[in-house]
Amino acid sequence: MKKNTLNIALKLQGLKSEKGLIRLDYFLGELSNLQEALEAVDRDKNGKQTLYYRVVNLSHRSPARGESRVVIEPVLNQKLKSARGGNRWGHLPEQIHHSFFQIINYIKKNDRQRLEKVGEPVIDAIASLLDGLGTQFISGSIDNRKMKFN
Repeated sequence: MKKNTLNIALKLQGLKSEKGLIRLDYFLGELSNLQEALEAVDRDKNGKQTLYYRVVNLSHRSPARGESRVVIEPVLNQKLKSARGGNRWGHLPEQIHHSFFQIINYIKKNDRQRLEKVGEPVIDAIASLLDGLGTQFISGSIDNRKMKFN
């Protein structure tokens, strides 16, 4: 099976106070934050939501390791696919994927000049996602095989 280069992996490690297990509310909250951040980038770039995301892999290691991993891939909304429209929207999954990781990089580097060009809802959504990685889990990361953020 060919690996999708647009996949996004979210890895989370449970708290010691929870014996290495991940609380369901924290897990679902972080997944919701990821979805909101991706949708915010999409709306910022396109004025509407053009993509949805599907889970392509979900795994959990033992409490000793305490790591859960979710891999998602972007999919162009069916209503944008048509014989008349051709493939004029085909670039959107890559565009949103690239922008998402680029904005995370700007936030991590505190690149204020570039962040001025990004909508506040996008920055807020991504900041919420990143905040959860460090507070509700021993560790967490988001990666796409080229870039990884903790």
